[in-house]
Amino acid sequence: MSSDPQPPDPDLPSQVPTGESPPAAAPSPRRSSTHWLTSIISWLAIGTLVVVVILANRTSKTAPRKDDEATANAADALFELQAKSYVGLQFLPDMEVDLYSQARLLNTGPIAQRLRFIVLAGELSGPQDAVAAIEHLREEFAGSEEPLSASDSQTLALLERLYRAYEAGTWSNVLSRSDEEQLKSDLGWFGELALVPQTTIGARNPSHVVEIEERQRVVGDTLSLAVAFVIANLCVLAIGGLGLCFVLLFGCFFLTGRIQSHLTAGSPYAHVYIETFALWFLAYFLLQRAAVLVADQWHPLQTALAAFSLSLLTLLWPRIRRVPLATFTEEVGLSRGKHPLLEMVLGACCYCAMMPAVFIITLVTLQLVNTIQQGLNGENTPPIAPEQFAHPIVRWVAEGDQRTVALVFILAVVAAPLIEEIMFRGLLYRHLRDLTARWRMAISVVFSCLANAFIFAIIHPQGWLALAPLATLATGCCILREWRGSLIAPITLHFINNLVSIGICILIL
Repeated sequence: MSSDPQPPDPDLPSQVPTGESPPAAAPSPRRSSTHWLTSIISWLAIGTLVVVVILANRTSKTAPRKDDEATANAADALFELQAKSYVGLQFLPDMEVDLYSQARLLNTGPIAQRLRFIVLAGELSGPQDAVAAIEHLREEFAGSEEPLSASDSQTLALLERLYRAYEAGTWSNVLSRSDEEQLKSDLGWFGELALVPQTTIGARNPSHVVEIEERQRVVGDTLSLAVAFVIANLCVLAIGGLGLCFVLLFGCFFLTGRIQSHLTAGSPYAHVYIETFALWFLAYFLLQRAAVLVADQWHPLQTALAAFSLSLLTLLWPRIRRVPLATFTEEVGLSRGKHPLLEMVLGACCYCAMMPAVFIITLVTLQLVNTIQQGLNGENTPPIAPEQFAHPIVRWVAEGDQRTVALVFILAVVAAPLIEEIMFRGLLYRHLRDLTARWRMAISVVFSCLANAFIFAIIHPQGWLALAPLATLATGCCILREWRGSLIAPITLHFINNLVSIGICILIL
């Protein structure tokens, strides 16, 4: 019985039968020294680009930028939303939870946030805790090599005068009109809240209707935010519970053998796939840098979207290397799977299953960083030097321009899931599995997932804090790729994750 024909080696010329003797059956393709050489060169290029991208991301965070104010405004808006939720929660009936103990977790981060927390402390727990927060902040900076700026020192002094007067029972005429306006200018809504403390209505003359109305104006929308906050938390708990159920279900399916790999490792084109990934990585990096040349004519997000789209031209490389189109689409996962709708449903289920793990890993990461930071602070290092957790794209959402938000949506929710899954889970993960095809399958899958997730997470600009959560999501995409074979399920998971993240940013900013 004749053996099945093997695909031709893309590095060998076509064999044309000649003369009398027909050629013997073509030998199985093997990885020649040329294959290994191109793979090694590709990996060296990828490693170099990873280092360059990391350094570029760090430089962009430390270099002064024109959009720093927008980034700070985004962080302030998020903190204000959290603070308003806490203020509103105290107005809910039968609310016996110690809100201040929970809110104290917000007493970290940049100096602007620390100053605003003082007002939140005064609102939730009274002027004595606001004064304690002021004294604690002064103690931290007393032993720091980085002193408070003149503006921040002035704001802190105004807050101290205000809350020490409140603590002594003096509720009116504490600050001059100009000082009150300065406090509002520096702290925004928090400045207004500091001037109408919770004890205002009872402590002053009730006939001062203007003061009562001012208090209601300042805190009027906090109750609705608190209700939304409670509903959002219930939704998160529901998704988390649903996710745990899916984890148990997947575990049962795996143990009973109902979940099996649909990815057959050992392709003779493994070297072509890593070449293609390296070319895409290089092309995208260079296109991003070239976009600076047209920065004056195009919106930065337009150039990013154009760079993303043009980088897809590197998918022509496998055809140039004579990989059959049907083989390429099947091995890279560009197929419909068993049924496209089923693949999408499984992607959504896997997203729910990943959320508890992402949430726990995020909390552990933040706690670990906080512990390390507290240890460093004991060595006369600046007490406020947190690394930002947010993607830089958040600053574009914070601008509020409809065109900008639309570009953010297209880039993050449409382009990123599609292109990144093709490149990372389609090409890179495929190569890693082919590279380790001779290993035991479990070891090969674990190694490929971890290597793929690490590269995916470390080149993102969120910073080291987001490394573990991003790697966890990438691992979920790799598992789906291994299980389903098709990229539809990983793309769906990636799409939902980005849709939820961008949707939350649009709603709160």
